[in-house]
Amino acid sequence: MFKFAFALGIIVEWITGPVVASPAAFGLAAARTLMATLVAWMALEAMRAVVRAVQTLDDRPSNPTS
Repeated sequence: MFKFAFALGIIVEWITGPVVASPAAFGLAAARTLMATLVAWMALEAMRAVVRAVQTLDDRPSNPTS
């Protein structure tokens, strides 16, 4: 999941970030990319946890035998 989050973080920074014109701006862009990557990673892991939890639910109809 981290590789997808990393790609999403780069894409978000590329689309929404300002122009990088100096080394200091590059450092800030890298920090923003890292933060976007961490947020995307948390979101992807949360989605995976929800999907796994839903998959554990029993989908058979209840059939009382008494």
